[in-house]
Amino acid sequence: MAPVEVSTGPDRSLDFEAAALNIQREAAGRAATVSQFQTNFHSFAQDALEGRATVSFTPQSDEVTTTVTGTGAEYTADVSASGMEGTEAAVTVTDLAEGQQAEFRAVLDAHESQVIAPATDGVGNLGVEDMPEGQLGEAEIGGSGRVSQGMLAGMKNAAEAKRANHAGKHEHGHMESVHLSGGLVVDGQAEGTRILYESFAELEGNRGVGEGAHYNRPGQPGDYAHAQEVGVILEEVVGRAVYEQTLTKDGDVGRLQAALDAKGRGRTAQQVREGVGEEMLAA
Repeated sequence: MAPVEVSTGPDRSLDFEAAALNIQREAAGRAATVSQFQTNFHSFAQDALEGRATVSFTPQSDEVTTTVTGTGAEYTADVSASGMEGTEAAVTVTDLAEGQQAEFRAVLDAHESQVIAPATDGVGNLGVEDMPEGQLGEAEIGGSGRVSQGMLAGMKNAAEAKRANHAGKHEHGHMESVHLSGGLVVDGQAEGTRILYESFAELEGNRGVGEGAHYNRPGQPGDYAHAQEVGVILEEVVGRAVYEQTLTKDGDVGRLQAALDAKGRGRTAQQVREGVGEEMLAA
């Protein structure tokens, strides 16, 4: 049987990038952990390339449907775009033109190396769960962590993969943290424990993706940006080692407060007179 060029009509070609994203969505939807998501993508991609599974070449948001559906060993490219009904060819996956096969494999390989691998690097132990739109992850202090299924499903490029990996490294920061003895006063402003936890997690996320303490991730909410600034101040004033010891080992915020006060970056003179933060120093 001669190779069959499968297309969606005149001047249109199969959308291999859309197919990769559709495989990615399936991989995320069937994953309990980030590691499983990565394994799923590789496995599902190989199944598609070797004719063991169906795959859609249509972007999910398109109303036009272009699918390759399995019927035993036979695959059908079914195009139902307006004005193009009836453009249909029954083929096996191996009957696609050689150029199409090669392009599909190249796109899947590139997507795996440029999006899937960097997104999952070092965070395979995190769970994958459905979360509200805009939420990237969650974790308990000193406990387990999870990232958003929707975030993993929707990554389209290296920048979005970096954002996803940052989210995972951020949650790792919470998992490595211990419960703190209380809040702090930094530059005369009271900061609660949540800000301190997020300060460490944001900095862990930054370093986890190869960025410095002053890097602000795209879309970073204002309260997280503020928390990061607090973390930067603490590292600069008391030293990174002491800061991390407090957040991950003993939770002794009083040590941090005393160091901040001594450097003029903690409580104001009036706050000291009024006894603000004394409970932390006495803890």
